[in-house]
Amino acid sequence: MTSENSWGAPRLHGEFLRLVFDVSERSVSRYLRSLPRTPRAGQTWTTFLRNHRDGIAAMDLFSVPTATFRVLHVVLVIRQGRRAVARCAVATNPTADRVAQQLREAFPFDLGPRFMILDRGAIFWGGVTATRRSMQIEPTRTSYRSPWQNGVAGRFVGTVRRELLDHVIVLNERHLRRLLESSIDYYQSDRTHLVLDKDTPLGRPVEPCPSAPAIVVGLPRGGGLHRRYTWHQAAWSVSPPAVHPGQAATAMASGS
Repeated sequence: MTSENSWGAPRLHGEFLRLVFDVSERSVSRYLRSLPRTPRAGQTWTTFLRNHRDGIAAMDLFSVPTATFRVLHVVLVIRQGRRAVARCAVATNPTADRVAQQLREAFPFDLGPRFMILDRGAIFWGGVTATRRSMQIEPTRTSYRSPWQNGVAGRFVGTVRRELLDHVIVLNERHLRRLLESSIDYYQSDRTHLVLDKDTPLGRPVEPCPSAPAIVVGLPRGGGLHRRYTWHQAAWSVSPPAVHPGQAATAMASGS
């Protein structure tokens, strides 16, 4: 109960009485004093994310080196509810004004979230602050040395690095933009997520087996790095039997 709530001894004692536990309030209070106090702060942040998940978006910035030792920067805007990527733009020299422009393009027509999770980087101040105020978005800054508080954005960055950037060498800005577009399309439409009950951010319909004969085939995604599996009608549900070349020639000659 203590790990799930921020209750004091009287509230906890009341719950114990409802469950017919013969314990005094003084004993509960003495036990609470022996517990560490650190989990309560973490639980408060976790509760905030759980209660407002559908109205929260997050921003992050990560760098990508190229084959010519240039460093490109990627501005990410992602929604917390369905893990949908709202914006992923590549820049060579990002500034606060350019990041603010990406925020406007991510949420046009007053479709912005209620809260925006940001870290304490200098690039997320200035123009970004003015833009999110005009869009009536309330910022939520992460604590110092607490990257887990922006976990959804951080997890997406880790996924991009493990499933894309660790397998290719980026040539230039145009190349990186094309790779990210292909990877995000796979991430949102094809890749299943445990937190979404094995669904995709944009929703992927269940495909029952149509009718025999049908086989499962893999469709390449992300330039061949990933695959999406689907049913495909085929003449053979298993591999066709081997036919001797002489038998095949005889059958063709006889017209059968």
